[in-house]
Amino acid sequence: MSSRNSSNVVSLTAILALTSLARGAEINNDNRDADGGAGYQSYDAKQSNVRAQRYHQNHGSTRQRRIAHNKQRRLVNRRRRRKGIRQQKQNHRETQFASTSQRPQQPNTSQTTSPPPQSNTQTTVQSTSQLAAPKCGPTSGTHHSPYIGCYTDKLNDRIMSFDLSGKYHSVITCEKICSDKGYRYIGREFKGQCFCHGSDLNDIVRHGVESDCDCCGANVGGGKICVWEVRLI
Repeated sequence: MSSRNSSNVVSLTAILALTSLARGAEINNDNRDADGGAGYQSYDAKQSNVRAQRYHQNHGSTRQRRIAHNKQRRLVNRRRRRKGIRQQKQNHRETQFASTSQRPQQPNTSQTTSPPPQSNTQTTVQSTSQLAAPKCGPTSGTHHSPYIGCYTDKLNDRIMSFDLSGKYHSVITCEKICSDKGYRYIGREFKGQCFCHGSDLNDIVRHGVESDCDCCGANVGGGKICVWEVRLI
């Protein structure tokens, strides 16, 4: 009887031990499944965050580049507009200067008397009779144009409107050029510079009269200009 009871106790103990082991295994499996799911969920969340960060970085950098490009383009367009406005103003000033200062006037052949007197100056004009130009010998130095006088000229305020380029022009050469272009007055200055002017003598005498002018020489004199009146024969 006692041996049977002992056998039953051993069997019961074995059954309880097996049941406990099976229950522990199930608990471990459940815990492993739970941990694995959380791990998978954590990995998916990390990947989603990485993708979101990359999206924002790419789109954010693209937007910043677009803003910088638009800003640079506006700056270039503004500079081009300013340059165009400056160029238009410069062209307008050059056009006005060319139309006012370089417009030849037709010679007035009907007036063969003395030049008109000055209006607002103390300078007097010499007679247009056949005066001998200084340093030109007994004649006026030209073929037909009478010598008028020697006057002051200024570099920043020329008394004659047309300036023939170059130097060392003779009086006769200057006479022919100004006559062909329809000007009335001839001017020779400095080292043979040639000038022409229209019919207004007041422009020529406005700076005053000069003396000791070498009208036909190699150097007329600094700031001095000898003037003749064109006569068409």
